[in-house]
Amino acid sequence: MNKKFSFWGLFQLICWIISISSGFIALLTLFYISADRAVFYSRRDEYFAALFIFVVFNPKCWKFAKDLIYKS
Repeated sequence: MNKKFSFWGLFQLICWIISISSGFIALLTLFYISADRAVFYSRRDEYFAALFIFVVFNPKCWKFAKDLIYKS
């Protein structure tokens, strides 16, 4: 079994790691915001930034968007 190194595979792995970690950050920030309404306005930007990073770096979102754009 001679496997070749793939830069695209490495890139997707890094994107998955970034996506999952930012998803956890968004989830934790959401629980932190819901626990104390006083910090809602100060932590709201962190939550939306983490969600944005989760969507942008998630390869499943890329496939979903590609399937929506290029319908066969």
